[in-house]
Amino acid sequence: MDDEMTFINLSKLVDNPKEVQRPKKVEAASLLEATESEIREMQRKTNVSLEYEKLELLKHFPAKIDEQEVQRGKIIGQGAHATVYSGEYYGAAIAIKEYESSHLKSSQAFVSELKAYAMQGTRLMSHPCIVQ
Repeated sequence: MDDEMTFINLSKLVDNPKEVQRPKKVEAASLLEATESEIREMQRKTNVSLEYEKLELLKHFPAKIDEQEVQRGKIIGQGAHATVYSGEYYGAAIAIKEYESSHLKSSQAFVSELKAYAMQGTRLMSHPCIVQ
């Protein structure tokens, strides 16, 4: 509110206090609701831009890697549905996760893992549990 408007309202209040409209009371819950909806909208916009960035990042990776370009090393881990090997790809140390193709849960686990990696984005590139 600017000073001139405040002055006019104060003058009216002094001259005739019943004519001045008082500010409406606003409940804290309605303010919180408005703020939450604004936050959700910001998150939605941010998620859309993050998804676009992830798609742009995927353009730099080949859709399929020729197995002959990968050198598989020794087993470094094993779970219920997959085995993890050390490896090398064009001189870079990599980990190769090989899922058991006979299990439906293996493909579901693979999709879940891909989604988790996608949600993390480039932060995974420097994670201590990922081969550098």
